[in-house]
Amino acid sequence: MKKKFILLVALFVMFIPTIILADGGSPEYAPYEAFVSNKDGASLYYYDYDSDEYKKSSIKLKFNDQVRITYENQVTDDITYGRIVYSVNNNDEDEEDDDYFINLAYVSPIKEVYTLDDLKKAFTEDEEEDFIYGYMDDVLDENKVILAEDTYLRKGPSFKYEKLDNPIKKEVVVNKKAEVGRWIYIESEEASGWVDNNDDVVMEKTRDSLWLLEDIETYSTPYLTKKTDVVIHKNEKFGEVYRYDHYEANEDDTKDIRSYRVVYNDNIYYVNLEEKLHAFSVENDHDKKIVLPLDTDGYDEIDGKVIGEVPENTIVEVKYHAENEELLPSNKNEEHKNEWLYIEYNGKGYWVSENGRINNYFKFGTYSEYELITIDDIDGSDYIKDDSVITIPANTILKKYYESDGTYYYIEYKNKWYWVSLYDGYGYNMNYNGEETEYGEYEPEKELVLYNKPNGEKTGETIPENVTVELMFEYVDEKNEEDWEDDVYWYYVKYKDKEGWITEKEADVAEVKEESIKRKEASEGKTADYKDRLSKKDKEPDVVKPTKKLSTKDKMVLYTSLSIIFALFIFIFIYAYNNKKKLKNKKEEVKVEEPIKEENVEDEPTEETIDTETQEDKEDKKE
Repeated sequence: MKKKFILLVALFVMFIPTIILADGGSPEYAPYEAFVSNKDGASLYYYDYDSDEYKKSSIKLKFNDQVRITYENQVTDDITYGRIVYSVNNNDEDEEDDDYFINLAYVSPIKEVYTLDDLKKAFTEDEEEDFIYGYMDDVLDENKVILAEDTYLRKGPSFKYEKLDNPIKKEVVVNKKAEVGRWIYIESEEASGWVDNNDDVVMEKTRDSLWLLEDIETYSTPYLTKKTDVVIHKNEKFGEVYRYDHYEANEDDTKDIRSYRVVYNDNIYYVNLEEKLHAFSVENDHDKKIVLPLDTDGYDEIDGKVIGEVPENTIVEVKYHAENEELLPSNKNEEHKNEWLYIEYNGKGYWVSENGRINNYFKFGTYSEYELITIDDIDGSDYIKDDSVITIPANTILKKYYESDGTYYYIEYKNKWYWVSLYDGYGYNMNYNGEETEYGEYEPEKELVLYNKPNGEKTGETIPENVTVELMFEYVDEKNEEDWEDDVYWYYVKYKDKEGWITEKEADVAEVKEESIKRKEASEGKTADYKDRLSKKDKEPDVVKPTKKLSTKDKMVLYTSLSIIFALFIFIFIYAYNNKKKLKNKKEEVKVEEPIKEENVEDEPTEETIDTETQEDKEDKKE
């Protein structure tokens, strides 16, 4: 009985994380309008988390009733449900809408064709909802793609939309215009439409060039199932490279397949790069230019022979970046994560590395044109961590620089380059998207007092109320790393010939601060109610901050911990109970029955009787 009970508790502990994972979030989807096309109507279902089933509700929609499908979920081979938001009592404004599900066999899209403009409109309408996640720039993700098989596009992002008459042929390069969830919008000369990426037919361009650094076997299909006799030798380079991702799940195994399509001797092959050293071309401007803070050896190949040297403070262009760094010979016995780059200097190509430069100060500096502003006077030196040769004043705008490790920067100041430390912080450009647009603007409702720097002194200048003020930079004075509500936001502003810093405490900049917090949280992958992050002063009165919901991971940790504690408690209880029972049995065994006495005979107690009684007394005391 005890073993069965402990086993039951153990199963309970292991089962709880599975329950929590079942509520791991909804898939992303492009919402579309539909109507009930079944003449007998369609019942709505709700999801029962206890039984992990969709159960029929008492609500039934009529023929021609309109619904908005926010995502689809195929629950069996024959049944696919669509989520809708439905209000039980449409006359009650305070009534919350509930999530219901409808069998998609009983509905049809209102529009026969769902275009790219429809997606943009739906995104705009639902940007405050959870139907589409991320930013529109992420959704409108243009790239080149190739289909692995002949594929029929659909007229909309759902299986409810009809297929086009003619398929897109495999191995034809077409243009991807948008991607939301599992659906990709494709344009070609022949047709435009939607393809389900879960069908594992889309190969997307990943790099302009691939450089193989080891011999590699080839396959005839992207599924890596049929090998060919062709072996591509090291140092071969290829043009546009397309990546294929395939997800395969079954009861015994879960396997991810990632292959790359290359053209070699006018033939198409597929290679597996997961365990082969290779290099991809560098195409991002941020990573293309670097500065070498120290004299750097140039190698003929990775971990090869030194064939030259690049002097310190040299700005070079990166052509290739080596992948699978854990395979590098010089990195196997080092904790420092090595990085090898192929650069060009004085007309020659070299492999260079940060090998041995464990000190973070000596990292390669990557290029940026995202403007910063200094908040204090800083020292500038000709070489990294060298003596100061110039003082760069506070409120200097840095337009071009190289970031070495988040602390040391190689900056341009008055047409010369210097190494500076921005350890004490700096102000960020107010262009949230990093684009060349106008700075943020707002109209203060009261007079602004200008400061010479954050937490500094007043300059004596003011900016009048109800004028248009440029918000150029922001600086966050982090008071508490655990709680952003304690942060103080400073803004560098400009009005005509007046410039200076203002603080959120002296200006009504709640909307600006809200956008700042939104950007900061988005950069860390968090989702939150941004208005709840504002200080109480910025909030409207009578607004109650909702209780923060635990994430799926937090729920798993919490419930698993509670289950373990509960199991330990039961174990200790059973152990204590059994121990007490053993003591009781031992006491009964030790007891000796008293001898039968003859009548009218008074015997003196023997030594054995005395010892027994003494032992019983001891047992009683122990109990």
